[in-house]
Amino acid sequence: MVGKVDQKLFVDLCSSELNLMPNVVSVKRIGHAQGKIQPLLVFLKEADEVKKIISSAKLLRRSSVPAIRDSVYINQNLTKAEAVA
Repeated sequence: MVGKVDQKLFVDLCSSELNLMPNVVSVKRIGHAQGKIQPLLVFLKEADEVKKIISSAKLLRRSSVPAIRDSVYINQNLTKAEAVA
């Protein structure tokens, strides 16, 4: 049930802030909840959707919603080797 809520929140965020409607396959939280928010890992059906969202992510810094503008970050999921390179 939590995954469906996270999925809806992600789709709503993309729709309202990025003007995109991604086709989400699944979502999951990363790490262990210990008093802080866990990052959300989102799996999309199409690689093109990922590219559009990543390239549009900078629009979040101009959001009229302070919580989104200050706290929501979208990054590409990289392996440790990819992140180092």
